[in-house]
Amino acid sequence: MSSHYERVLYGGEVTDSLEKAKSLGEFCYNRLRKLGDRVLLVDGITFEEITASRLLSQSIRVAECLKSDGIKKGDHIGICCENRVEVPCVMFGIFFIGATYVPLSPSYTERELLHACNLSKPRILFTSYQTVNKFKQFTQRKQFIEKIFIFGNECVDDQSFNLFLQNRNVPSNRRFFCPPQNMMENIALVFCSSGTTGDPKGVQLSQYSTWFSVMINVLKPMANDCRLTVTPWTHVFGCFSVVRAVLQGIKMVSLSRFDETIYLSCIERFKVTTLMVVPPLIVLLSKCERVHEYDTSSLKYAVSTAAPLSKQIVRGLESHLPHLKVRQYYGMSEGSIFISQTDTFCSPGSVGALRSGVYGKVVDLKSGAAVGPNIPGELLFKSPGIMKGYIGDCKSTEIIFDNDGWLHTGDIGYYDEKGEWFIVDRLKELIKYKGYQVPPAELEALILSHPYVKDVGVVGIPDNSAGELPMAFVVKHGNCTEKDIKEFVASQSSHAKRLYGGVRFVSEIPKNPSDIIPQTIE
Repeated sequence: MSSHYERVLYGGEVTDSLEKAKSLGEFCYNRLRKLGDRVLLVDGITFEEITASRLLSQSIRVAECLKSDGIKKGDHIGICCENRVEVPCVMFGIFFIGATYVPLSPSYTERELLHACNLSKPRILFTSYQTVNKFKQFTQRKQFIEKIFIFGNECVDDQSFNLFLQNRNVPSNRRFFCPPQNMMENIALVFCSSGTTGDPKGVQLSQYSTWFSVMINVLKPMANDCRLTVTPWTHVFGCFSVVRAVLQGIKMVSLSRFDETIYLSCIERFKVTTLMVVPPLIVLLSKCERVHEYDTSSLKYAVSTAAPLSKQIVRGLESHLPHLKVRQYYGMSEGSIFISQTDTFCSPGSVGALRSGVYGKVVDLKSGAAVGPNIPGELLFKSPGIMKGYIGDCKSTEIIFDNDGWLHTGDIGYYDEKGEWFIVDRLKELIKYKGYQVPPAELEALILSHPYVKDVGVVGIPDNSAGELPMAFVVKHGNCTEKDIKEFVASQSSHAKRLYGGVRFVSEIPKNPSDIIPQTIE
């Protein structure tokens, strides 16, 4: 009989170091200094390039100007815009002075932005012409927002980011002193969590947890490594992806939105080696015939997170692009975006083994007792990357952590004898049909394997007798009927997992910015 402790897995000791840095800002500062004139950032639309030396000098300038405006350790600075090459210099400048970086999704509605700002109370906001209008309705009522600066040449008044940097009253220096910080306690980042119900919560990550999340067990750079991303940098995966790449000296090509032609052209033009993607993009690429019109021979990996990938989806892309391997990262905003990661030896469908420094266990959904290999339950983790808590929400913080400090993920899964982890579904998204638990992700993966299905979302609709009925929203790209889809599912599923709620054909699946499909669609 296994003991309780034998049912806790550990990813091993952390061997990476802070390199004598006494703050996250100092660590980033020292890394950028060592990279010299290496090109780190490329705008995939304009082809503008940012070298490490330019990024460092601009980050220093941001830090100097923020200090001049009275920004200090612990102050919150918000940023809300599409992916732009100016974003990393603002982020690193904030880190340099020990302030807190608050990324806000440009896809938020005014209501969502108001909620996020009420949580984080940023003193200064950086935004763009595309998003600034969303703030006009409430910034005058919120006195904690002192200034707004707008990226781009369109703005020429005192809100211009360019004029903010050109402030003649602030001396410019080539070097900057990053003050020492209590890295375990001082907050570096506040992310809005990407849950599927309710308003977002503010996830507080300390400087140490941020360093841990971006630097431990990273994919080692390959020769001529170049990564392509369209994931918003205001999302935790997008943010950490660009920080990881920059601090490793890897070129990151960024797009502010997905356009099939531009995306494929960037792969060819920049000889991209790694795609930083989310599952819907994996599905799209696996069914995209135009991909063969471009030279994609440089591609080695597609790195995916935000939701689990089924074996069928992984095999679909790898068969479509045989020279490319899919790697999955598993994580969440609250527990470090990178809890586990796959390698070339992992089993199909797994999200890999635990990263160094991470403890994990699976607990029974009813008793809460730790269970052994191959037994599904809720996944719980501990690591230095775990959040400090939700900002201004002690009740929710107490709910997500147990008395021993384990983080409840709300994910259902298991680990096998090799220590690989598998995600079955989200606990709070389970459809309850006559007492049976129906995982939406399982049905979605099955329906996506239908040759005439482009995208799908499965939800539970209320039913007086059954509780909930599984229903599918389907985007089709061929001639199929509701009957075809229902018979396809029925032929490969147990009785509880059939589409008793029917099939509705739609032009687009409703999704939030993290590409997690809400389980209630009105």
